[in-house]
Amino acid sequence: LLVQIIPFWFFLLIVVRDISILCGLAYFRLKKVSLELKPLVTSKIGTLSNILLIVFAFLKFLKPTILFLGQPFSFWFAIFLWISTVLVVVSGCQYAYIGLRILRYGPSPLQNHP
Repeated sequence: LLVQIIPFWFFLLIVVRDISILCGLAYFRLKKVSLELKPLVTSKIGTLSNILLIVFAFLKFLKPTILFLGQPFSFWFAIFLWISTVLVVVSGCQYAYIGLRILRYGPSPLQNHP
């Protein structure tokens, strides 16, 4: 059911980002790099957006004619699909940037490096 509602490309985008993060963490663990794992703000907001996306996806499917704030659920689904997409890409790029900085400078205070 969800496969018919959420675009496959969006699902694939999230899976690729999460697998990339896990591979980076596995690499650092193999290299015995000690890291403090903290989620990014964009990642937290992205999770909230993804939850709202799923809610509007189900509402769009179950009650397509009902309006929310004057708009059909399909409108809100489209809005949160693009918000979530941007946040997944931005947080993925941020995690990649952090990982590359750790490779270059080590895990010590990242804020001391450009």
